Amino acid sequence: MRHMNNEPSASCRKQVEEQQRQELLHRSSGAIDYAAQRDADSQGMSYVNNSKRTLEEAFQTGTAVLQNMSGQRERLKVCRNAAC
Repeated sequence: MRHMNNEPSASCRKQVEEQQRQELLHRSSGAIDYAAQRDADSQGMSYVNNSKRTLEEAFQTGTAVLQNMSGQRERLKVCRNAAC
């Protein structure tokens, strides 16, 4: 009779162990997903920062070009007025 009483507890123990195993697997796969997401976010931020830097450089180059053109325009005005 004792043997029969142990059967359900062994079965319950196996079910609990299986449930715990599944929970651990779920948690570990979640950690992997989190790490992958963090890496993807980090790479995305790197792309954003590189793009921002490129745009700032382009803006500075454009500003310098326009300033040079403005200076040339003023010199040309002076030359034209001196020739007249």
